[in-house]
Amino acid sequence: MYQIPNTPLPSFQKLLGAFLNNSKINHTDLNKYWAGQKDLGLWLSRSSFSMRLLAKLRIQESEKDTINIWFPGYFCNESLEPLKKEKVNIYFYPLLKDGSPDIEACKKLIDSQNTPDLFIAVHFFGREINFSESSEFAKSLNAWFIEDAAHVLKRSENIGKYSHFIFYSPHKILPIADGSILVVNKDNFVEDFNDLSQKLIILHQSLIKEDKKINFHPTIWLIKRILQKIGFKRKVKNQIEIFDHDEINNKPCTWNIEISSLSKRLLMLENNLEDEIDTRKRNYNFWKIFFIDNNFDGEEIFSDNLTICPYLFGITLKDKEQLLMALSLLNLYSIPVSSWPDLPHEVYKEEGLYRHIIHLKKHTIFLPIHSSMNIKRIEDYLS
Repeated sequence: MYQIPNTPLPSFQKLLGAFLNNSKINHTDLNKYWAGQKDLGLWLSRSSFSMRLLAKLRIQESEKDTINIWFPGYFCNESLEPLKKEKVNIYFYPLLKDGSPDIEACKKLIDSQNTPDLFIAVHFFGREINFSESSEFAKSLNAWFIEDAAHVLKRSENIGKYSHFIFYSPHKILPIADGSILVVNKDNFVEDFNDLSQKLIILHQSLIKEDKKINFHPTIWLIKRILQKIGFKRKVKNQIEIFDHDEINNKPCTWNIEISSLSKRLLMLENNLEDEIDTRKRNYNFWKIFFIDNNFDGEEIFSDNLTICPYLFGITLKDKEQLLMALSLLNLYSIPVSSWPDLPHEVYKEEGLYRHIIHLKKHTIFLPIHSSMNIKRIEDYLS
């Protein structure tokens, strides 16, 4: 029985190349897919640490005791944990059906206490969302506008067009243990770029130096991926509970803040991402046709936006009955699914305001589309 890997698996050739290459990392080459030549790019292990770094910079620049940060309500609660170590107030805002910020609703939410210092908008699932209105809104309040491109494979003409900062998480898409890059957009900072960049570099080095954890995670990641490549896999059993789960998932963060050397060396071997893009598009379309052929009543999530490289295939099913039918079929073929990890508890407290977001959490199925999938074997298995 063919079982789809939950995550992309590195080739043995690239693993061997990463271990044998002891040359110094060239950061210009490392940054090439994400930061422009004029921009500053700083690497961390996770995007949650990029958010924390930006909070530290904003606190320093604003000379405030505490700053306000606005996130979309459809956001992974666990990712906010490192940020909460800083003196921040976190607020959430509703989304429109296409995944863009509901700016009219945001205007109604503003009061004298919660005006944002940082405003984060997300390119969900690799979709390029137009943030021109969101950027104008943030800048009218003297807030820094940040594009969360953690689900985006690489920069494009539209990503970063309106923002002060962008962060990407290649580890979510490519077969590497960790890795997130925070990019400072020079074009949108004008005169302050050099000064802010130097301050951010100092804070970046300080944050990494403060981190006292011993990082075993890249080794554990490597062992797991090798076991998966040679055939060790866990039995798939998708449960309805993961969609109804309303609890806050506050796992302690055990990752080191600094990106691992292994991931840097694997990234240096990524010389052409076009094959990854083509494979993901092909796999995305495979699932799209699969759901159509099986007569499921649902909509692709945030499908109104352009997708250069999809992150996952996501379909929001009409109701619980359709969800149960889909899970039953996918379990029959041992196809792994996931739900949105966990929503912030503030979202559940305001069900009227976030009804659409809660519906997405409870009715959206996500399926892998990474390059380690073997579509031919899946087709043979399903036939």
